[in-house]
Amino acid sequence: MPVPIQATPYLYFPVPKVACTSVKMGILRHNDPQAFNTISASDDRRKYNVHTVYPSYQFKPWIARLKWPRRQWICVVRDPIKRAVSGYRNRILFHKDLEKIPAEELTQNGLVPNPDLNSFASNLQKYCDVSMAVHHHFAPHCFYLGTKPELYTRIFKLSEIDDLTALVATSGVALEIPHEQTGGPKVSISDLSKEGHDALCAFYAEDYNHWGNHFDR
Repeated sequence: MPVPIQATPYLYFPVPKVACTSVKMGILRHNDPQAFNTISASDDRRKYNVHTVYPSYQFKPWIARLKWPRRQWICVVRDPIKRAVSGYRNRILFHKDLEKIPAEELTQNGLVPNPDLNSFASNLQKYCDVSMAVHHHFAPHCFYLGTKPELYTRIFKLSEIDDLTALVATSGVALEIPHEQTGGPKVSISDLSKEGHDALCAFYAEDYNHWGNHFDR
């Protein structure tokens, strides 16, 4: 679901693992300070968090046009391979999303419960098929943003978050965007084998086709 930034013309379309939690928290702090304070003070964000307030859903442009007909669309994008490696570090190694799936179910699908980066990359579609959490965090940009970048007023690279806040500031709103979701051991693109890299390129081929000009490579 896109997130309106109150008192501005902007409608933010989130993509998981692309500063999604951070931007949503910044918007929530502005839109609803009470909800922001409640979430910030919570000891268990698994039950109530910013994604409870602003969930990320599959792109449905007609909903955005009906509910917010005069908004200007903005989004943040990231090179899909960098995004996938970061997602593996945070969601698989730190949050341990695959531990929520019975090991027998994984093995029955030819998957290992604790994959290394290259095993995960080479079997990403299969992991998405058996885990809603993996699908949610690793689904392509096209799933969340559609295939027409021209619909968006501004498309920001991950490195341009300051430009996003500067744009919103032109409407008199000062967003404070925290740095969320940093947990996990150090893993980098250099840890990918050629097979793993090629598998991710194939998985995200549609992203590179439609959004490639906007990625920070």
